[in-house]
Amino acid sequence: RYVELDHQEIFDGWMSKAEYIAGQLKDVPGLDAQPGTNPRGVAHVALNWDETVIPLSREQMRAQIRSGTPRMAMTTLWEGNKVGTRCMRDGEEILVARRLKAFFLEAGKGNV
Repeated sequence: RYVELDHQEIFDGWMSKAEYIAGQLKDVPGLDAQPGTNPRGVAHVALNWDETVIPLSREQMRAQIRSGTPRMAMTTLWEGNKVGTRCMRDGEEILVARRLKAFFLEAGKGNV
């Protein structure tokens, strides 16, 4: 089964999800969301933010995003500021993008 998979199609799906999430976050003040891949070829969205606009450390963001609704587990967020798309089912990128956008907009409220 593995040999017969279209690996390029699978990778393209991961990257499409990463590009969707990054695109949904592009207008959040102080947030930079860039799609990319790690050295193993797994797509992700790298999140970086200006802490003067969004006053959260990486650790605070991880703790708060795990405890919010919908909860995003560490299997989705790793290395502090990257959202992996490899394990996402189709459509989950929409939920992740909505959650992250609402989260970062709320975190930056009053600081713009």
